[in-house]
Amino acid sequence: DAGAGVAALGDLLKNAAMPVKLQALNALTWVGPVASAVLPAIRAAGAGVGEPLRSASLYLSLSLEGGYTPTTPVFDNAAFLRSVTSAPR
Repeated sequence: DAGAGVAALGDLLKNAAMPVKLQALNALTWVGPVASAVLPAIRAAGAGVGEPLRSASLYLSLSLEGGYTPTTPVFDNAAFLRSVTSAPR
């Protein structure tokens, strides 16, 4: 049942560590329109810490809502560079 799988992935978006959230977003990208059931969790994951989460969440949200085109900017290069240069070494 795709609905149960989508719900489980949506729960991961709420409660898991950042790398797991990113993988859940990636999985939901391949599920298709049924992923719309967890759209609030997808958006909330994008509000978290990290450019990869923000970008993946934005891409998936736009795709599910029909607002994505190949020219839609979803990756923030400046934010990524800030996160790389400010990361502890």
